[in-house]
Amino acid sequence: MIEKVTMTEPVFIPVDPDTGEPTRWGDLGEANISVFGDFWRCRRAPEGRGKRIMALVLEDLQAELREAGRLSDVTHVAYHPSADAYQISRETVMEAGDEA
Repeated sequence: MIEKVTMTEPVFIPVDPDTGEPTRWGDLGEANISVFGDFWRCRRAPEGRGKRIMALVLEDLQAELREAGRLSDVTHVAYHPSADAYQISRETVMEAGDEA
């Protein structure tokens, strides 16, 4: 069974500050873009450094990917749902074992 991916709203896409276009990458015949579910993860990702961040609701992203949209050449979306790290205090870590 394939897991269904649910995208958050809005989604964040790093774009070139001059053209407003996302960076496309991939093998021959592919055009991939990176899409993030978290603003700060988008800003800190290598794809986001030095870029503007475009925020879109899912319906607008879908419209951009349709035939007439400016992302109509995109074949895949690399979706990064949310932050993958949390900063917590030392005290919180030390107390975690005491709760059991």
